[in-house]
Amino acid sequence: MPQQTPSQGAKHLIEQRDWAYHRKTIEKLYVAEDRSLPEVVDLMRTLYDFIATERQYKRKISDWHLDKKVKDEEMRAIIATEALRLQQGKQSVFYVRNRQVDSKKIDRFAQRKKIDKYRSAAFAKPSKPQPSSLFQFFSDGF
Repeated sequence: MPQQTPSQGAKHLIEQRDWAYHRKTIEKLYVAEDRSLPEVVDLMRTLYDFIATERQYKRKISDWHLDKKVKDEEMRAIIATEALRLQQGKQSVFYVRNRQVDSKKIDRFAQRKKIDKYRSAAFAKPSKPQPSSLFQFFSDGF
């Protein structure tokens, strides 16, 4: 009988030591080389005979804090901080999980959520602290 892959419905448990063994390779492909998740899944299956479902990868990527998506809370903290700094005549570059957040992405988020970036400084001091994954690089000399 042919072996089923996880995507065909077979239950496939992967040991923690196997994930740990492949973590650097997965990080390299997904983060450093900015490959899509389906591409990483395919490469890991083809090159390393490491078979896992996309769902399993998503869970590990989240556990390892390698998510590429900037979360709603993080984006709101960026907009609030940016508004405060703009009031002070300063510009900022923002990083989330060591990846620079494109200013166009910030603008699109604000537009989609109907946030007036220039008025958000009025309520910019959130009751919650900024997400720990948020890093800022400040520069007044843009």
